[in-house]
Amino acid sequence: MRRSVRQRLESLQEILIWSNREDMGGPSLLYFGIGGGTLLLALSLLRKRYVLRDPIAVQSGGGYTMFAILMLVFAVGACLAGYFSGS
Repeated sequence: MRRSVRQRLESLQEILIWSNREDMGGPSLLYFGIGGGTLLLALSLLRKRYVLRDPIAVQSGGGYTMFAILMLVFAVGACLAGYFSGS
């Protein structure tokens, strides 16, 4: 289905209006950044333990896994805090 130029401009205008909201400020971006960084760290720990089979990670028992799970919980919490601080 082809959209007219007017419909495309209206949808672009809606996107620009949504992206310029005043309430999505610094604190929510900070929370999303912390959540994203924590998620990457947790995934790298799990990769090191289960994919690469690093000897230190394997020897630690469940320490790497437990810390990665806690980091995932923290990442979800930080992203939720960012979402709710922006609304």
